Amino acid sequence: MTESIDINALIPVEKQEKIDNFLTWSVGVCEVTVTSDDEYQHAASLLREIKSAKDALDDDRKEIVYPYKQRTKAVDDKYREVRIKIENAENVLRRSVSDWAAKKERERLEAQRKLELEAAEARRKAEAEAAKAAEKAEALREAGKQAQAEKAEAKAQIATMQAQAIVAPIVEAAPKASGISYRKSWEVEITDYKKAVRGMAADPVLSAFLEINETKLKRHVANLGGDVVLPEGLRAYEDTKTVVSGKR
Repeated sequence: MTESIDINALIPVEKQEKIDNFLTWSVGVCEVTVTSDDEYQHAASLLREIKSAKDALDDDRKEIVYPYKQRTKAVDDKYREVRIKIENAENVLRRSVSDWAAKKERERLEAQRKLELEAAEARRKAEAEAAKAAEKAEALREAGKQAQAEKAEAKAQIATMQAQAIVAPIVEAAPKASGISYRKSWEVEITDYKKAVRGMAADPVLSAFLEINETKLKRHVANLGGDVVLPEGLRAYEDTKTVVSGKR
């Protein structure tokens, strides 16, 4: 159950009073409009005051949360250190278990393949014997030995059924340890980045998985002062934003 936090108990009275004053002051600032040079200068002055207010609030916040953050960081770092070591051990052991399971499965498949080949050879020989028996029955029938031919034909039919019944036994999989299971998955490896990007961009489905790092792209354009040729679909332009220095 999450313990409720009394925020008023965490923020000193003088800092809470500063917050209340800033909140009241900000309401009036929202009503300021700029329709003349004097109002423009007044608004610029207010912007500088707002920046100072934001800095003051941030300083107070950092002062209050610093000891809590330090304690949280110390605890997080300790548990992270232990967890990393445990996970490293887990990964080593997981790989060993997976390798052993893969080895046993390869051995099982090889044994199964060998049994399948042996069964196929035995089936081939049995079918050959059944064919010979059928030929003998046919020869006896042509010789007018009907009774003998029927007996030979019956043996040939039995031999054929026995040949068809020859199948390889199933090699059972190695027993699994309790709590251990295996899951196969498909992975993707990038072998040629440029070819991969071009190929994905040309594919109507795969193109949805391409992402443009706009932050790094903007930094690149800014470093070149906008003197850059971008491919179709991208446009570089200069934007102007208001920057408040906090100085008069």
